[in-house]
Amino acid sequence: MINNEKGTTLIEALGAMVILSIVVAAFLSVSSYVQSANRGNDRTSEALRIAEEQLNIAKASVMANRPYTPSLAVEGFHVTIQETEWTAPGAYADLPPAGDRSVTVQSVIRRSSDGRTKLLTCTVSWR
Repeated sequence: MINNEKGTTLIEALGAMVILSIVVAAFLSVSSYVQSANRGNDRTSEALRIAEEQLNIAKASVMANRPYTPSLAVEGFHVTIQETEWTAPGAYADLPPAGDRSVTVQSVIRRSSDGRTKLLTCTVSWR
């Protein structure tokens, strides 16, 4: 019997293919998760931009004693604006429930006309 150890056997080649397949499958799984997380971060960033924009519009209206008419028709997002009397720090019991798919931005302003302090809350949510 001649012992020839040059080259690889079929078993070695199949073993290498199985190991390579496992590595590729793991990479694809991680890649899919990263893409999903990036999409979620993009939606959160867009929602934060919308909330800040709507809050700034509301602040300008309240400061000028004009009625605020929100432009709530933002495709794919639901925008809610609340205007309440601000009484003391820590009085935030009326905040809408925050979830994985919502962003809440608040601002405290003082009207120059009557000196009243208002708390503006803008919540943007999405599906």
